[in-house]
Parts: sequence; structure tokens; C-alpha cells
Amino acid sequence: MNAIPGELPSHIREADKRSDKAVAKIDEAIARKRGGKASRLERAADAIEAAALPLVVSEAGDVVASELSPIAHVVEPIIPRSVVTLLGGHGGMGKSTLALTIAAHVAAGMPWNGLCVAQGRVLVVTLEDTANLMRWRLRAIQRAYGLSTQAIAHGVLIADATDADDTALAVEAFGDDSVLRVVPTDAMRQLETIAQGCALIVIDNASDAADLDENNRRRVRQFMRLFARLARDNDAGVLVLAHVDKASAKHGANGNSYSGSTAWHNSARSRLALVEDNGHPLLIHEKANLGPKAEPVRLRFNDDGALIPHDGQPNEAAALLASGDADAVLAAMAKAQAVGEPISASHTGPANAHVTLSTFGLPDFLLGGAGRGRFWRAVESLLADGRAMVETVRTEQRKERRRIVLCANAPMRQSPVPPIEPAHSVRAGFSYAPKSEPAQTGATGARHSCPHCDGEGCAHCAGLN
Repeated sequence: MNAIPGELPSHIREADKRSDKAVAKIDEAIARKRGGKASRLERAADAIEAAALPLVVSEAGDVVASELSPIAHVVEPIIPRSVVTLLGGHGGMGKSTLALTIAAHVAAGMPWNGLCVAQGRVLVVTLEDTANLMRWRLRAIQRAYGLSTQAIAHGVLIADATDADDTALAVEAFGDDSVLRVVPTDAMRQLETIAQGCALIVIDNASDAADLDENNRRRVRQFMRLFARLARDNDAGVLVLAHVDKASAKHGANGNSYSGSTAWHNSARSRLALVEDNGHPLLIHEKANLGPKAEPVRLRFNDDGALIPHDGQPNEAAALLASGDADAVLAAMAKAQAVGEPISASHTGPANAHVTLSTFGLPDFLLGGAGRGRFWRAVESLLADGRAMVETVRTEQRKERRRIVLCANAPMRQSPVPPIEPAHSVRAGFSYAPKSEPAQTGATGARHSCPHCDGEGCAHCAGLN
């Protein structure tokens, strides 16, 4: 039936009536609670309570005294905790292999290509490849990087949905209010249960997990919020893999490393892209909302199909060069440890290991921005072969700090230094309970680094002062 000229259509008039009723209900609730007298902030809070609106209103308070905890990462800086990271790229570039490489390093607590990695349990949700194929890839990764098989076996959990008739974790459905929205499936609810306690959750991949229109901005945003909630609830990094299909690449993607709506990009706090560069995969950190971007990493496949850094010892000459780098870093660490200078395991900040050891005799080719990546690869080598390890200590302010220390069997190029047993080590999948860190006794004192005494002096720390 046609509307009368100058009059709104009937469905719009009905919507206005429903809106007026909702507003009237809110006003009635506020009036009953406040007796008609309420501040603007109180009215906003009452409106939320009465109508279950999504906005949470609060006063800013003392903004000068407010503090924000440092952003924690699973892999620093590319995979932050409590948010979603998107890894996109064309099919066949190695996204699944790269995700498993990162997963194996998280399980083992070992750095990857100079990037600091926090040890933790990993859940890999595979919707495209079978669990057996995942295990085969993990075996190749373990051999290529020399990681602990025990750490990977017990630290990586594989959730295989390839035999299921429907692999979707979320679908579009109409609710009781006849509104179409994205809702989680039984598989997503199961995922929420098994993901508890995991530091990293890998979703391989988005197109199989989302039974919805990937070009619809609203639907994509609702879908990604499911994973954002999963990340927050577990203080975990959620890594979602996304394809670029051929049609999008040819007609719509225009070089983007993901297909569909820009909501994929906007809903992720960190975004990685695996693209082709002169015939080799290149990992690019395209978006970083929570910190600095990582430098691009050029990769290659080895003979076993593992994805490794392109300069990762392809021949004997490169192996000798890497060995020399590791020896140079080891010598600088020995000097720093001899005077009680702590060596932070963080890759950022004014006191990270690269900055600290630059004052302890690092050669020129390991200094500055040009030598940073090479320096961290040398540190990774020292951690991998057991000459150094990462310990976690607790400061007087009850804050945990991760530090790099020499192991007891580390050969020294400089004068020997009595070894320090770490208070908390993360190596080969094993961890030990930390002890409190005693207060530093002087500018060059090292007793605060010794877990064997409370700053009173012992055989271990006496030779360091």
C-alpha cells in the first residue's frame, strides 16, 4: 500500500513508536530511582542499567597519576597478548608453516629470528589441514631449529576439525528479535574451553572458521570480536590466518594481504603479511597498534619443507660467521656479568640487551640498527646451544623481569667468571620456581644477581664484586 504524500512510510512510523516506548521506559526507571533529580553522569549510568546498553560510563579521575602496564607479547613485537593478530597472504606462501614455526618456539620458550618469545602452551585449531600433516610439519621445524621435541610434544595442542561436516566457528543467524547477527557455534564454545591457559591460539584459517559474508563490515567485526574476547579471557595472543583468494587478488585486493572487508584489518591490533619477494617469502609487520613494528624477515624453505630465515646458515661460510657473532656476544655478556650489569631479555626499551652490551665491547658489525638483527640472532644461537639462558627475577617492587645469563658450561673468550645458577630458567621446555631478587648493593655490585644469598655474600657472588 502506497504511503500518503508527505507522510512517512508505515514501517518507519512503527519503528519510531518502538523507539519512543524504549526511551519512555528508560525515563521512567530513572525517575523512580532518582526521584527526578540526577546528574548527567547518574542519568547515563541509570540508562545503561535500565536498557542494558553497551556503553560503560565512568569519570576520568586522576589522569596524571594513571599508569598503563607495559604491553606484554607472546612474540615481541609481532604477536601481543590479549588481542588478535591477523596473518594474511596468498595461498602457498607458507602461512600455516610459519604459524607452526612460531607455535613450536612458544612451546619451547626459544627466540625466533632474534624476536623475544614467551614460553607457554599453544593451541592450534586446524580447519584445513589434518593433525597428521601438522605433526609432520612440526617435526621438520623441530629438526631445522634444534628445538626440544619434549617441549613441542607437551606444549602444542592440535584441535583438528577437518573430518567435521561443518568447520565453522561462527555463523550468521537470526535472533529472537529477527535481527541477523554473527553467533558462535558449538565448535567455538568447545574452543573457548580447551583454550584456557594457552599463551597462543592459532586459527587456521579465517575463511573456514567464518560462515559469513567476508565483505560485510559489520559481520566481520562481530566475528573478530569473538576472538578478541577469547584473547582477553586468556591473556593470550590469538593468531588468525587469512587467505587472499584469486578473485580478490585479481579484482579487489589491490595488493592487500587479506581479502574482504577492511574490517579484517581494523579489527586486528597487529597485522602480518607473508608476501613474495624475488621468489622467496617475506614476512612484513604491516600494522602495530601497540608498539613499534618489527623489521621485515626474508624467509626460505629448507629441504624438509621448514620455513627458516633466508640467511640462516645456508653454507659453511655463513655458519662460521654466525659462530663468530655468537662468540663476540658471549664475550660481551661475560664482561657485563662480571660487573653485575643485568642483561634484559627485552628487545625494546632503553636498557635492552643490545643497548647494554654495546658498552661492553661488541664489535662494530653488531652495533646500531644495521647490526641489531644480527645481534639478536647471535643471542638466539647462544640460547639454543645452551651457553646462555633466560631467567625471570622479581624486583623489590614485585615486578618480574626477564634476563639473559650465562650458563655454567659456557666457554669464555675472556677471563673466566664464576657461573650463576638462574633463579628461574626457561630452557628446553622446563621451568623452575623463581626467587626474590635481593637489592643491589652498589653501582658495580653483582650480589643482586645471585639467587644463592640475600646480598650477604657467598662463593658464587664473591668473585663478581
